[in-house]
Amino acid sequence: MAEDTKSADETKTQSAPAAASASAPTVPAAPAHPGIMQLLVKGFMEWFNTKKAKASIIAFLLISIAMAGMFQYQHDTIKTSTLSDAIANSGTGGGGSGKDPFAKFTDATSKADLTDQSTEGAAASPKKVTVGDMNVHQFVATLTWTDEPDTARHTNQPDTFSIQVTAPDGRTTQGSAANVHGAPGSIQVVLTRDISKEVQDNKALKKKTTDPTWTGDWNITVACTTAGDQTPNLGPNFGGPRVQADTGNAWKLSMNWTFKAEP
Repeated sequence: MAEDTKSADETKTQSAPAAASASAPTVPAAPAHPGIMQLLVKGFMEWFNTKKAKASIIAFLLISIAMAGMFQYQHDTIKTSTLSDAIANSGTGGGGSGKDPFAKFTDATSKADLTDQSTEGAAASPKKVTVGDMNVHQFVATLTWTDEPDTARHTNQPDTFSIQVTAPDGRTTQGSAANVHGAPGSIQVVLTRDISKEVQDNKALKKKTTDPTWTGDWNITVACTTAGDQTPNLGPNFGGPRVQADTGNAWKLSMNWTFKAEP
């Protein structure tokens, strides 16, 4: 009897924890918190689906396209590369061993005309012709005039003109000529420079001339040194024809210059 009581007590003792476990309340697991990236993505998608977001995106794209078009227009139309820039970027210290900074440039031309009247033997004042183009490497000036025709029983003697052209940096050229009897007269003078060679030979050129690009005022002087008179023809001219004086002549100056332009 005592043994039965002991077995019953042991059985009660062993089953007690199981009963306690069965009767204990169940604690739910803590919910998982979303990560930072999930929150950012969720917030962006909520904003992206709004009308304000779509309007902002469209405005940004339109502004970007407009800015790109403006920069392309400036790139295509505003091309200024002076001889001084070429000197600074030529990468040579002298000796002609550097790369030609104008290798990809092309020649372009501009022109201007000037007309006036000159009196025989009068001191002429230089006339200024402004050249606005950069990288000028050739300047051609052509002076022309037309002498008067012969008068009755006279022969018109030729007129003689002279011209002097001075570049902005002081380089000068000049010429003089007389027209052939009965024909127009002309004088052509040319000033040239090899700007590619000058850049390669001397990077400091811009410090040694007043205007290394030949851009600016050109001084041109035209003078009538001799205006040929109308002289009597030889022969039995009763009454003695006299010399008819010529005091000067009108002239025209045509100028053309060539410069390096970016392609």
